[in-house]
Amino acid sequence: MASRNKPSRILVFRGGALGDFVLILPAISALRRRWPKAYIELAGYDKSACLALATNLVDRLQSLDSARMALYFQSECALPPEENDYIRSFDLIVSCLHDPDGVLLKHLEETGAYNIVAVSPVEIKNHAADHFFLGLKSVLGEEECPSLKLEWPESLKQDAQRRLSAEVGNKQVIIIHPGSGSPAKNWPAEKFSMLAKKIRNETSFEPIIIGGEADENAIAVMRPLLPDFHIHDNLPLMDVASILSVANGFIGNDSGITHLAAALGIPVVALFGPTDPAIWAPRGKNVTVIKKSASSISLAEIGVDDIFYALKKKMI
Repeated sequence: MASRNKPSRILVFRGGALGDFVLILPAISALRRRWPKAYIELAGYDKSACLALATNLVDRLQSLDSARMALYFQSECALPPEENDYIRSFDLIVSCLHDPDGVLLKHLEETGAYNIVAVSPVEIKNHAADHFFLGLKSVLGEEECPSLKLEWPESLKQDAQRRLSAEVGNKQVIIIHPGSGSPAKNWPAEKFSMLAKKIRNETSFEPIIIGGEADENAIAVMRPLLPDFHIHDNLPLMDVASILSVANGFIGNDSGITHLAAALGIPVVALFGPTDPAIWAPRGKNVTVIKKSASSISLAEIGVDDIFYALKKKMI
């Protein structure tokens, strides 16, 4: 086993929805950069954790939904011997899971693991990406959270480019995502539709609309308003990430997809209403956040022209 100052095997626990997961990626990236030859395993949810595996930030995934991982959250039973051996095989363990009763931490400590770092995903007072990164300061020894750009696999980028070319030819693409995990965080779908038309009519870019399983209402509103636009809903996350990786820009609400677009390095215009961008804004060099005051009503007051000109400013 390596020393605690130079771990050779690292285990990270992190759940959460897509946006929450993306915000820990700078910290995981810092671990990879600090110890490039270390083996890093991630216990997370397959649906979002696949991003870290695809971009080589981690070497293996353990599903938090598995029966095996469920053992770690049962307070009445000790871990079986094989799990004790598994945990002790790591010389750095990072837990960024909500563990209010300390069940997970107790199990980890009882294995005899000697280098455990726990970072609460709840008590966040600064930007979430900084929060997770600074929680690892004791092992990383770094003061400032690095910027993150996910290096998407070239083969997947090429597949996505062929797909877009089949739809829009040689036009450059702007992706519009009209949903989020909460209706209160959504700009009106009617305004997204007006924006899509304005982009097509007044620029050389072609808007493509994407939606996930939580975005059915917004997509249902937009379909009849945009009958000749390309609209994709319920695409697998890997396909969404591939499309974003070759897009020329993105517009969306405070959502996991917006965080993903920013992490992939494309120009992003993010609309914020009730949530605080000082904590939850997507991170990236090409991100513009537009916010009114903290209510969904004021979010609806953001004009189409406000978003359009913010986008043009980023694209020029």
